[in-house]
Amino acid sequence: MTMLNAVVKDTRTIREEQKRTSEEINGVRKEISEITQKIAAKERIGKLEKEKRKKNIVVQGIKINENKQSILREAMKNFMDKELGVRVEVHSKQVEGGNSSSGIEQHPR
Repeated sequence: MTMLNAVVKDTRTIREEQKRTSEEINGVRKEISEITQKIAAKERIGKLEKEKRKKNIVVQGIKINENKQSILREAMKNFMDKELGVRVEVHSKQVEGGNSSSGIEQHPR
């Protein structure tokens, strides 16, 4: 009888361990699912940012002897049109160090 009691007790212990292990596995599965969703979202964001960068050009370091933004924009516009044959819209802004940076958006001809 004691051997039968020991087997019953061992069986209960094994079932309890299986239940705890199953709960842990379910928790890990949930974490994996959440991480997978975050990775997928980051990949989508990366693709969107890459596509946005593909459509924009940032020009820095071009030496132009002019400080007026309107003249700088016009010079960039003319450069892109004449040298590259691309019609663009130029957006300029000041960046750190007092340098200006120009964003360029292409428009269809």
